[in-house]
Amino acid sequence: MRVLKKTGDMDDKNYLSVHSVGSTILSLIIGSYLKLPQHRMIELGVSALMHEAGMLKLPSQIYLSRKPLNAQEQKAIMTHPILGYSMLKSFNAPLPVCLAALEHHERENSTGYPRHLPGDKISLYSKIIAVACSYEALSSKRPHKEAKDGYTGMLELLKNEGKKYDDVVVKALVLSLSIYPIGLYVLLSNGKKGQVVDVNPESPRFPVVQIFGEYTPDGKIKMQQTAQDVLTIVRPLNRTEIDS
Repeated sequence: MRVLKKTGDMDDKNYLSVHSVGSTILSLIIGSYLKLPQHRMIELGVSALMHEAGMLKLPSQIYLSRKPLNAQEQKAIMTHPILGYSMLKSFNAPLPVCLAALEHHERENSTGYPRHLPGDKISLYSKIIAVACSYEALSSKRPHKEAKDGYTGMLELLKNEGKKYDDVVVKALVLSLSIYPIGLYVLLSNGKKGQVVDVNPESPRFPVVQIFGEYTPDGKIKMQQTAQDVLTIVRPLNRTEIDS
């Protein structure tokens, strides 16, 4: 889902749709953990899917640039929440959907944009999308950066430096995906390599892994629940380390 094709000096223009869909899936995972009612889950999904609508009003070479943006380009990027809000409002979208487009870059400590709102003034959908959008961006390849593995991205959110994100929303993402997200390659305490295949919401540090090189009697790759003092994850691995 997160593999982007290269076309010349910039990534494929499907970038925005890929990012929006990824953010929507994560937003709904968070909303489900928070037990939002069905009608609000639908509204949250629409809000997340449309949160970057304002980007469509900007030249694609700005948000697909491989180079650091200059001051004028940064100023243009920072207008996209307002552009998105105006666009959705002109289509008579529900107010919560419009506000999500306007506020998804606002932060709990008032350092966000465009209005520098404090946490108690930011809508719930915007808080959820802010976390989902940030994690999706951290763990995805961008025109100007390589993707971080899910573990590293999760740790950055958990640090919540400067208290940018709502703690309840961050916790919901961590408990839903685990500190070690599904698909992550890992080095285990027994020296074996493996891959996370399921999460453990009650204990995010100890997911279920499939262990490479170990098999069940019927020939399938062995799967095991990690646990303290039994089998633990030492660190994440990249694909090169798995192939070596």
